[in-house]
Amino acid sequence: SVLTRGASAETVTIDFADDQGPMAYRASGFLGGISATRPVDSIVVPLKPQLFRDGVGYAQPVYSRVRALGAQSQMCLSLPNGNLRPLPGTNNDWSAWENHVRTTVSNAKASNQVYEWDIWNEPNGSDFWSGTLPQFYETWRRAVVIIDSLDPNAVIVGPSIASFDFTYLKNFLLYAKANNVLPTAVSWHEINGLGSVRGIAMNAQVMRAYMADQGMNITKIYINEMTSSLDMHNPGLIVRHIAAVEHAKVDGACKSCWNEKDGTNNCYYLLDGLVTPTTNFPRSAWWAYKSYADITGRMVGVVPNAAPFYVDGVAGQDAAKGEARAVFGRYAGTGRGFDMKLINLGSVPFLTRTGTIHV
Repeated sequence: SVLTRGASAETVTIDFADDQGPMAYRASGFLGGISATRPVDSIVVPLKPQLFRDGVGYAQPVYSRVRALGAQSQMCLSLPNGNLRPLPGTNNDWSAWENHVRTTVSNAKASNQVYEWDIWNEPNGSDFWSGTLPQFYETWRRAVVIIDSLDPNAVIVGPSIASFDFTYLKNFLLYAKANNVLPTAVSWHEINGLGSVRGIAMNAQVMRAYMADQGMNITKIYINEMTSSLDMHNPGLIVRHIAAVEHAKVDGACKSCWNEKDGTNNCYYLLDGLVTPTTNFPRSAWWAYKSYADITGRMVGVVPNAAPFYVDGVAGQDAAKGEARAVFGRYAGTGRGFDMKLINLGSVPFLTRTGTIHV
């Protein structure tokens, strides 16, 4: 069956025989995005959030809410109410950094709060790290040693670099392996528009192959920031990011937060720009995430249109509900619509038992 919306050479295929496993909502994560009370649950709950990444001083007040939502909390140790300054190791002084790490982790344990520990935000960018590379390596090593001493089962995340850089990641992991301070989860950011989103699945594949070849037992990959300030409200590109994260089968991804046009920072209670600053009213980008969350049951394969790959999406089927759902996003191209091709409908007989599909 082919469902056509307008004349177009672009075709996206939903393959109902390609079972991708239970819906996991890997892409439903946020960089901050909520306070203890805002936005209200009726805005947040329908998105089925799985991950919140925040800094020290911001993660703790929302911890109970994050856990009540069924999500994991990831705390970035280098962001205590702003950027940590002076940098660890300045004038060969590590005491402030070590005390900061030890106190933060100890307080979390005492409060029965379980975080994934993200050591430093974007250490390859001058906005967050102006020291040397060896200085960052030592910053990482000292933090991991302290965390392991306090909680041997802790999940440690890094290096959370500003964009995918295989050489940087390779050298970082070789150092960490040599010094017995490998992360539990490798992380990087993808915030460079269409070029970035197209590479997410390939980048994850490259890293998995490299880590396996090196005998590095690292079980998780996070894209813990994605979408740029230019595209933060763009529902088409947001769906493309969601689809890329699901294709990559990474363990979680967080939407980036930025300043709105009026200067409001949407990191704190605006779901990273999914709702309006004054009224917290859902934008089209919120509906993109909501449509993704509405897909239930088991995810099925989606084959995007041929190059240049302007249209992609996520689809699933739910035998208990007797329905299938999909969400597609376009970024660039003609914008004239596309053909949606449904194949292997014999794998979902509940959709066709009357000889008709209702759309």
